[in-house]
Amino acid sequence: MASITALTTANGKLPRTKGAFNMLAEQDRSYLERRYHDSLLRAETATDPGIAKIHREFALQYERRLNDQGPSLRVVQG
Repeated sequence: MASITALTTANGKLPRTKGAFNMLAEQDRSYLERRYHDSLLRAETATDPGIAKIHREFALQYERRLNDQGPSLRVVQG
């Protein structure tokens, strides 16, 4: 994997790539959504209360990350 310094141009700035950041942000958001829902499901189906608590805590952390990224997904807990 190339280092950040290897990606800089002669003037010391990173090369501009249209849409690359948005694509990464969408992939990140998709990953966080999948992990959030997976953690909720695992919490609901866990037979051990301690394990269920851990999965709920994971879901809460994923929810916080999703909310930090913007309002395109509103997480509702029931």
